[in-house]
Order: sequence, then structure tokens, then C-alpha cells
Amino acid sequence: MSTDMNKDPRWQGLARAFIDFQNGVTPLIQKALEDPKADIIELNQNVQNLSIMHEDQPKGKNESYALVIFAPEIAAGDLQSYALNCKIGIKNINTQEIEERRMFPVIF
Repeated sequence: MSTDMNKDPRWQGLARAFIDFQNGVTPLIQKALEDPKADIIELNQNVQNLSIMHEDQPKGKNESYALVIFAPEIAAGDLQSYALNCKIGIKNINTQEIEERRMFPVIF
């Protein structure tokens, strides 16, 4: 996470969820990259499932905000870029409003 995010208390404790997402997505994409017959629809479904699994979970002392992960749909040609340009956001748990979004690529 960037330095300014580290200073913002809304982001406190949310990095672990994104790191877990990143650690789950990277091998899926690497496998698809190695297999030219990989099912892109299944890959996208798996990425979205991981996104859902790792968001909305406040971690540690941060009970007011949760992480939201916006993973783009992957096309076969996207695999050659070696990056999945995700957006991450913070959601106020009380209002359900997403207060901030940032680009955060997953490099594979």
C-alpha cells in the first residue's frame, strides 16, 4: 500500500485482504498463461469469486471500513500484459458508501 494510504486510518488493517486476494489470483492467471486452451470464462469467474471472498471483511481494529476489490474482466489478450489492473476501495460499513478508489495492479 502506498505511503499516503498508510497514514489514512480508513485503510488500516485492509492490506491483508488485498494481499490474500493477490496471492490467490496470481497462480490462477499464471496457469492460464501457461495453458493456451485455458477457459477464460472460468478464469474470470474464479477471479470474481476471490474478489468477493476477500472484500467486505474488516480486519483487526478497523471496524468502520471494509475493502472492496474491483477486478476487471480478463480477455485472452490481456494475459500478455502480465498485470491485472484492479481497483481497490474503502467502504464505510455504516453507510455502505465507497469513499475512495485507487488503481492497484496485480503483477503476475
